[in-house]
Amino acid sequence: MGSDKQTESAIYLAMDNQSFFRFCRVFALLCAFFLHPASGMSLTLLLATDDTPGNPWIMGGGLHFQKDLPGIEIELYRHMAGQLGLELKMVRMPWKRCLFELKAGLLDGVFPASFKPERLEIGVFPFKNGKVDQTRKSRDSAYYLYRLKSSPVTWRDGKFVNLEQMPRPTIGAPLGWSIVEDLRRMNIDVLERPRPIELLEMLSKGGLAGVACLSTVADVYIVQAPTSSVRLKKCIHPFPRKPIF
Repeated sequence: MGSDKQTESAIYLAMDNQSFFRFCRVFALLCAFFLHPASGMSLTLLLATDDTPGNPWIMGGGLHFQKDLPGIEIELYRHMAGQLGLELKMVRMPWKRCLFELKAGLLDGVFPASFKPERLEIGVFPFKNGKVDQTRKSRDSAYYLYRLKSSPVTWRDGKFVNLEQMPRPTIGAPLGWSIVEDLRRMNIDVLERPRPIELLEMLSKGGLAGVACLSTVADVYIVQAPTSSVRLKKCIHPFPRKPIF
């Protein structure tokens, strides 16, 4: 097998031109919110993203970006900033803190974010004719249900199956992520934790009925933890896909 960097490079090369130009358009529109055409001054944008891996869009976890192959999303934002003559600074922090600092006016923007009406209290999304303009999304993303291989619980046809059979019918979800409110609207008992890996570890030990998480995040953690990967299974049917801005 090839090295991790060779694998990541192959993922990068697999991206099509349509994805590239969509990202360029979205970033240019984002900058339009902040640019003043008559100012004649250079502008610095401070954007934040969370500290979980989101391969191939944001590679690796932690508070720092990978020096080589940081992720498609990171590279495209940097490329567009250069094309527009902007100074771009990006930082990583837990998602809940990203939202807190945006609300406090300490950031110019956060990414990647799916639309929730309550988020309009702290920021803006592109709108058209009174609705979120999905032509300006950067991509789509999907949450999946992860469970023990020995568990009967699954997600199918827009609902949980066999969840009531579990001794503790609780679904874990990352703190502050949009899936939390989706689950609660279904009257599901939800346990939130800041780090998705904590939830997957709890699931592996039988402490949860399942974990709802973005596949771009959970899949990375499972590969990195062979013990968990032996015991956990990703259900084949995703939750409804979400446009990401």
